[in-house]
Amino acid sequence: RTVELDYEQVLASDPGDLEATLKKADALTSIGEFEAAFTTILDRFEQHIGERDTLRNHLLELFKVAGPDQPSVTAARARLTNLLY
Repeated sequence: RTVELDYEQVLASDPGDLEATLKKADALTSIGEFEAAFTTILDRFEQHIGERDTLRNHLLELFKVAGPDQPSVTAARARLTNLLY
């Protein structure tokens, strides 16, 4: 998903829509900035209820990329749980 991304542009952006949010999260994940990637998705998740399924599924994919031992995965899972309930 990141092969043809303009990293400079995507990373500098303030994503205004769902697609831009997902691209930025992918770009951040691909450079190892897991916490920032998760925050990007979770911030939108909190504000856009109608997009929650897509955002949650994407976030779960990024958790797999980061791996279960990544400390930021644990924190992001906790935040996701709090936002769901």
